[in-house]
Amino acid sequence: QKYNAHLLMVQLESQEAGAATRKRRMHHRLRADLEREEMFMTRMQHKQNFSTNPRYTKQVQQAATRQGESTAMGVQSDSGTLPFGVSPSVVQFDNYTVGGVYFADVRITSSATISCRLRSLPPTRSEFSVTPLQFPMNENGQLAPGMACYCKVIFAPVHLADVQDSFSVATQLGVIHIKLVGSRPNPQLVIPRTIDLGPCLVGSTVCTQIPVQNIGGTGRFKIMTTKECLALGQTPEEMVLHHPWLESPEDEWPPPESLDVLAFNIDNVALRLAESQATELKVLFSPEEKGEISVECYIVCDDCTYLPITLTGMGSAPSVSVSQIDSLEFGSHSDCQLPSELEFGLLTVNCSHSRVMTLTNCSEMDVEFEWMLFQGQDFRPDRTHLSGITVKPVAPPLEPAGTGFGVLPATGKLKAKESVQVTVTFAPQEADVYRVLSRLLVTEPLSESEQVMAEFELLGKAELCPMAISPPVVFFSGTLLMGKEYTRSFTITNHGNAPTSFSWTETQPTETAVVISPQVGTLKPHESQEFRMALCSSAPQPALQISRECTFGNAEPVVVFGEASVKGPEIHVEDGSVEYGLVALQHRVSYNVTLTNKSETPAQWLLSESGGLNRDLHSETAVREFFFVPAHGSIAPMSSDVVTVCFKPAKTGHYHNF
Repeated sequence: QKYNAHLLMVQLESQEAGAATRKRRMHHRLRADLEREEMFMTRMQHKQNFSTNPRYTKQVQQAATRQGESTAMGVQSDSGTLPFGVSPSVVQFDNYTVGGVYFADVRITSSATISCRLRSLPPTRSEFSVTPLQFPMNENGQLAPGMACYCKVIFAPVHLADVQDSFSVATQLGVIHIKLVGSRPNPQLVIPRTIDLGPCLVGSTVCTQIPVQNIGGTGRFKIMTTKECLALGQTPEEMVLHHPWLESPEDEWPPPESLDVLAFNIDNVALRLAESQATELKVLFSPEEKGEISVECYIVCDDCTYLPITLTGMGSAPSVSVSQIDSLEFGSHSDCQLPSELEFGLLTVNCSHSRVMTLTNCSEMDVEFEWMLFQGQDFRPDRTHLSGITVKPVAPPLEPAGTGFGVLPATGKLKAKESVQVTVTFAPQEADVYRVLSRLLVTEPLSESEQVMAEFELLGKAELCPMAISPPVVFFSGTLLMGKEYTRSFTITNHGNAPTSFSWTETQPTETAVVISPQVGTLKPHESQEFRMALCSSAPQPALQISRECTFGNAEPVVVFGEASVKGPEIHVEDGSVEYGLVALQHRVSYNVTLTNKSETPAQWLLSESGGLNRDLHSETAVREFFFVPAHGSIAPMSSDVVTVCFKPAKTGHYHNF
């Protein structure tokens, strides 16, 4: 069977090969049939070459692919203006809240020369939707020239962030894109981006009120840490999912709470501010360690935006040291130890000596300093180690110091890392030993904590100005004449270091007039003043001794002494004895006596006699038997005068009188 099948196959192949080699006979067709078939074919071809629509040109085909943007000047495209007008050109919603539904009508007017088919395409965002186009007098989507169609845009916001989208209207002359915008007046906070609370004492708390003002639209705000916020650049939908309060109604506030982050505390981090409304943000800073502390936070607004703010502060402890006294430096860069006592040495009253100290603020915070001066304590020795004594004596309380020492400036403010020079002056007003305890008190302004940073004992001694008078006794040599002024000089020297005033004491008027000039004045330090003592006596004084006291403002009084011998005028009588001889009773006789003034001062003279024989001078009936003409007078210096001595005896007898 296999052989027969194979043989059959070979025969068939040979037959087919023979048939291929033979000529095929052409099919015989009549000439009339061929003409008829050609006529049919011509007619068929003529029907397929129909005339095209004259309105459907290549320009129309190209216009259908144009993309136009709706503007106030029409629908603009890259290749020209589309013959349509859209009102409004941009559909905008600017006053809305979460959860509300808002509508806007859109009108599309055709200015084309032909009727066009219009079809609306929906927007991409879920907040917007567009109703189908409504055409006048037909429902087939054709819009005749000059006619308008309408649609409604529906806006249902789920958050208050700005939303932008567009929907399209496809026409035969191009595609019209119409913008959809949802945008409220955005809140705009005026707040410092960096809130620096400055230095604060470790362990204490400072409070700062930060002004916050909203100059934009009404908004809700909440302050959050960086961990609670999304990364920048997230979409509003992602922020709403992360912060659910953003999709709550506008009248609802964010959950009220405070924020604690590191050493900072912000009270009431949730805010709602209307337009132009202002408030204050209370920020507390409580550092627990020294150093700079900084943290970044964000203010989340209900328009789904983040506003970064930075809180900074410096944990510090007040540290003020005396870095220099006069030219001697102290501190870490010097091996010198700060002394516990400051010596000002011995000074004269009303003199002054100053020493300059440099105060340095070594901390990172501003501090206020004040020097307190107290009277030096009477430190009593501790004898508790002795047997029988168990209680240590209590030192007396400190009392404010009086005059003597002063510090300028006594108070002030030191900024961080700043230095200031302080002058300590010893200006005693009285002679005494001065011992004053000075303390440097530092106050941190915000926490008002006080600490004693330095303590010194100020020591000084004051004495009066030593005064010296030369010579201590003024001698008026020789014999002085009565009534004549004599002058002598002496010197007083101020050996002190301070000026002092002087004044000579005045005495009651006496027979001896002593005047010292100058009477008052001032002696400068180490100055010598020459004084003149004028002496004039109105009576003879053979051994005259005088003294005058000079008082000083800053010295002990001094006394100057004077010694002199004052001689009165001398009148010489040439005839020391007058002999009348025998005179008749009741008979008058006279005798001239010459008086000579041999001194250099005028001499006042007066002659009187003791009376006659057995005459009672106190009796009213007494008779003068001796009398002088003139009885008194004045004789000029180195001159003479004649006096007549008259005698008229009233009784008989021997007269002998003076």
